[in-house]
Amino acid sequence: MLILGMVLPVFSILGLYAITHDYPAHQVGKLLGIRQSVIPLGGIVAGTVFPLLIVAGLFPVLGGMGVMICGMTLLLLIAVRRAPSTSSVNLSKEATFHASLRILWPVGLVAFLLGAGQFSVLVFGLFYLHTLAVHAAWIGGVLFGLFLAGGFLARIVAGFLVDGVLSLKHVFSTILMIGALTMIIWGCFPDHPVVWGILCFSFILGIGIVGYNALPFQWAASLVGHHQKGRVMGIMSAVAGLSITLWMPVFGMIVEIWGYRAMWYVLAILYVAALVVVLRYAGLSTSNQATAQPTVD
Repeated sequence: MLILGMVLPVFSILGLYAITHDYPAHQVGKLLGIRQSVIPLGGIVAGTVFPLLIVAGLFPVLGGMGVMICGMTLLLLIAVRRAPSTSSVNLSKEATFHASLRILWPVGLVAFLLGAGQFSVLVFGLFYLHTLAVHAAWIGGVLFGLFLAGGFLARIVAGFLVDGVLSLKHVFSTILMIGALTMIIWGCFPDHPVVWGILCFSFILGIGIVGYNALPFQWAASLVGHHQKGRVMGIMSAVAGLSITLWMPVFGMIVEIWGYRAMWYVLAILYVAALVVVLRYAGLSTSNQATAQPTVD
């Protein structure tokens, strides 16, 4: 699993790099939104189809899929090796790396604060439903499906909006406000909630908690030059993974000590903190952002 976890993120980083590096800036938003929305869609399909294959005794089909993925990996490696090299830029790697970190700290902080939001709902949500006396398995399945569907739609819409309709700052802050408010409401649900109400609410919850997903990558890509896109996408992906790794155990301890509602409120606070950073720094030029960064004596 460790090796698999080290290999699979390469596909994600390559996709992010290809979009931010090879496409014009006015198309990056919609392409990132579509790309990020396809990821949960693939999860929904896999989560639905794979159990049915196992129940039907077609488990070897999964092995065939594994072989197909390995073949696609080899083809990707061949394509990358044969791709024409970009023109080299005569810059100090250490200097450009440190400059990237100075410029990226606001968007990196936002990605770290928000990274575990989606996974917290998916991991702890079903147990939370049991505390609300909702025990029907189909309700949990439909709820999480609607949750992911809300995020799926929001990512695409947000991508199209930031490509010329609204600024990234306005779209990002709106989604974060929805996320913080819906998370507070989610933590205040009474026992035995109305089924149709909680299902409809889960769609809005998905918009606020998952809908922002592509925006940090577009924000980060807009802050650096063409030759730094790959490095920046790698840094942002690493921050998102680090966020999940660190926050999920913390959320688990909060649940053990204070309960699920307290965990949802803490998550709402993280979204509010990210909202403050977005309102303060998103939309600033690179020079202004470097000037606005906190200094250490």
